[in-house]
Amino acid sequence: MCQPRICALLVASVILGFAAHPLQSNPHEYGDSPRPSPIPRVHMTEGVSEKHLLKKVEPDYPPEANSRRLEGDVIFRIIIGKNGVVKEIHLRRGNPMLIRAATKALSKWQYETIECDGKPVEVETFPPSDFGWPEHTGNHPR
Repeated sequence: MCQPRICALLVASVILGFAAHPLQSNPHEYGDSPRPSPIPRVHMTEGVSEKHLLKKVEPDYPPEANSRRLEGDVIFRIIIGKNGVVKEIHLRRGNPMLIRAATKALSKWQYETIECDGKPVEVETFPPSDFGWPEHTGNHPR
């Protein structure tokens, strides 16, 4: 049986037309156009996925960004594997000086395994990765 939050998300995604199960299609039907992904994946909001976060590694400030006192968000779309490990990291936007440090830290995050009907599923989400001075975020630049 699904965890209540996961089931609610799956129901909402089906109602909105975004099924969390693979689409069945004839491979010859698409020709050279993109095909639906056969990978089952659950989409979670930042707040819901954060509740399943077991290990969060804070990014280290790059020295040049630190000396310039740069602050800002680096936004990613990530895929969490069936084992809870960050499997894919896709950059959405962010300051170029902060991207590498944010990516390195994010690659070390660990999540609980998310299951639906007793089977592990992949999760797509948008985790926060903010760089700010201690009085703003609690991150401590080095």
